[in-house]
Amino acid sequence: MPDSGGVASQYRVPLRVYFRAFCPACQWFVSDPLLELVRNEQLLPAAGMVEEKNGKLVCEGGSLECTGHRLEVCMIDKDRNDVVKYLGSIACMEGDESGHVGDWGEKMKNCLTTEERAVVDTCFKTKSEQLLREMIQKEHAGNVEWMPYTVVEQKVLGSETQGVGLGELQASFYPDACLKLVGEQKIVAAVEDNAAAHAPAQAAPIDPAAAAEKAEEEELELAIREEATASGKVRLEVFWRAFCPGCMAFITKPLLNLLRDEQFRNVIDFRPVPAAGTSFDSTGKFVCSMGMVECIGHKWMSCAVDLFPKVDELIEYLACLESKDNKGVTWSFVVNKCFPGDNAKKMQACYDTRGDDLLKKHVAQREKVDVLWVPYVVINGASIGDARHGIGYKQLSGEICKAYTGPFENRPNVCQPKRLRAENEKAEPAKETDKVIKPCPPKKDAKNKDKAAAALIDEDAPGIGARIDADFPQAKANALATGPDADDDTSSGLNSLVLPGLCVAVIAFAAFRYSGDHKKDA
Repeated sequence: MPDSGGVASQYRVPLRVYFRAFCPACQWFVSDPLLELVRNEQLLPAAGMVEEKNGKLVCEGGSLECTGHRLEVCMIDKDRNDVVKYLGSIACMEGDESGHVGDWGEKMKNCLTTEERAVVDTCFKTKSEQLLREMIQKEHAGNVEWMPYTVVEQKVLGSETQGVGLGELQASFYPDACLKLVGEQKIVAAVEDNAAAHAPAQAAPIDPAAAAEKAEEEELELAIREEATASGKVRLEVFWRAFCPGCMAFITKPLLNLLRDEQFRNVIDFRPVPAAGTSFDSTGKFVCSMGMVECIGHKWMSCAVDLFPKVDELIEYLACLESKDNKGVTWSFVVNKCFPGDNAKKMQACYDTRGDDLLKKHVAQREKVDVLWVPYVVINGASIGDARHGIGYKQLSGEICKAYTGPFENRPNVCQPKRLRAENEKAEPAKETDKVIKPCPPKKDAKNKDKAAAALIDEDAPGIGARIDADFPQAKANALATGPDADDDTSSGLNSLVLPGLCVAVIAFAAFRYSGDHKKDA
């Protein structure tokens, strides 16, 4: 059991997880609920693995799975005293974003440093199979009923058809004492060194150079804020996690549309902070909510923010980095796609030399704000939106309009009342630079001349009916034989006058005849 320090051994809860490399359910469990718990667990990447009589290790998923098991057991062996570290490495290896299964070089490059890769490579060649054999023999890791197979204090969680979420994991993991409240404080397990806990706190020595740098940064920050306040600019801060689905949707749609508008860019002080969910472990290394691959993304984006201060250029790069088309590919591939030419070289140089320092600055900015959800959008110090509903363009632009206090003539047209907006749109003629689509002039050819001549001929009067084609004389006879068309307005009018007149004439004639015969008889 790895020693994570802090809590006394008698209070620790043993947690074992048997899993297969790159099994979909295992990928989710390792990188989500298990990474969130991050306390005192033991990973056993040997599920579905057996040792044959000849000593060869065989995996249920084939040779690729065996290679994954060997690499991951070496990661655990390398950092067995740092649970957070090895769990983050495993989560990164299991993630699709670190590379395709089988492309071990790319996955290792995205998940481990150069020094760490050397240690894992040596272990892989010399003792990885022996470490797995020990797991199979000691823990019976190859004979579990389903994967991932989670055991807390010898009690199996979940089932063959039901996964284990963070809530069940926490409820099964923490002792009852952790759930009892005394006033506003929880009763927690005793720590290893009680004397140290009651020792008077001593101030850590302050580095004069670091203190001077911090004071200079705070002074510069204050000057920027005062300048923005004087000009009426709106301070827009966005805190997000790399490849978080909600963050991807926000950056590539409403935020991109807003900052593509020059009028909005002129009144916004844009402050992107790609560091939500990022913190440090006990050794000072980065720890991210979704593992090392997310930390890598945060470093790339921190470099983009630093290298490209022009907002119109930066937002296009950020939207490209966060595009949904990037799922399942490596960060190096994404960077080469989004940053053409020399810009990709600048990004790589920044990542290799300054990526860590830039991300640390963003983490420091994020720690000043209580980020409750992501993306977390702050306008002039006040957050907008909530944890359940996304922020669309209408809400985002509306909040910017409300917060703007600068000169009226600099106010974006979108912020104007509808009446004034309509008047401005009518009054302003189309600019020469506008891409107005104009109609194409007709081509001058013989066909067009014939059409022009035909246009001079008078059209037939309404209701006259279809013309008889002179080229086909039989049409004339057919037309006469069939009589007037049913929808001929002229013939309908004649019928309506002749029939009543004819009836009146017949009645008058009959009356005259009968009256004459009566006089004669008399």
